[in-house]
Amino acid sequence: MEHTQHLYRTEDDLKNFCIRVHLSKVSHGGRMAGSNTHQQEAESYIFSWQKKAFSQREYEFYGDAYNCTSALESRYSRDIARLRQEGGRQNGRLFCYIEGDQPNIPAELCGSPNVVEPSQSEPTFASRYFSSSAIRRRRPPRKQLLAGVGDEEPVLERPTVEERLAHRVPTPPLQSMYIMADLTHSVEGIDIWEEHLLCLIQVDDGGAVSVKPDFNSGQTPYRIETRNRDVYEYRLHQVMEPVPPEHIDQEKNLQEEIYRRKAEQLHNLVGTQFADPREVLCPLSC
Repeated sequence: MEHTQHLYRTEDDLKNFCIRVHLSKVSHGGRMAGSNTHQQEAESYIFSWQKKAFSQREYEFYGDAYNCTSALESRYSRDIARLRQEGGRQNGRLFCYIEGDQPNIPAELCGSPNVVEPSQSEPTFASRYFSSSAIRRRRPPRKQLLAGVGDEEPVLERPTVEERLAHRVPTPPLQSMYIMADLTHSVEGIDIWEEHLLCLIQVDDGGAVSVKPDFNSGQTPYRIETRNRDVYEYRLHQVMEPVPPEHIDQEKNLQEEIYRRKAEQLHNLVGTQFADPREVLCPLSC
């Protein structure tokens, strides 16, 4: 099922952005799970913007320093060593991929325009634009242009990369965060690795926050089904703390003070001493 995408706009610092995910298992192999099993396999976790939460696979891989070949992986190794000293991971099946994890995101999630597979090199915008067929195509005669009016759809809801380049529509840079669920299961003693995308959060430079699917607190939960027919339900809750009333009053007073000082500045620039228009026009009338 195609989930809806909602766009939010904020001027607040993104470090205050938090989302709580509640995941629960409702059926096992097509059979409804009991109340005790439902409670045992339920999990909630609060994700903060671009704050890494490791999966079990990442926890084991980055926990061995010999597997780390980059500065980011070395930092993850140090973070995991600190987590082990503090008692281990606080999350279970729920984890996330953040901006620096793009090369490790599974291939099926690489449909996002800002995800680049490591085997591909990213060409420059100019090289892609000037290599497109739209640049090499000759301009058709005016009669041909007028004849084609109405034959094609004027608005493209989902333009391709070539169409965006031909119409010179730049793609704004995005920061992404993938909230995932590790639904790995065992079949005859063999672990079947399976990860599912629960929510994709993207933020552009203009402060627009895209959440797909949208928050569904108090609404029908989203459902996902694994390969062995296990069914899970999950909800997305927006848990950012509201702005305290004293901060609102402080912001309002600050804006009023700025307006007052601006008015005083303009008043001082204009001044109060003006010549009487009648005295200025009198010599001309006389």
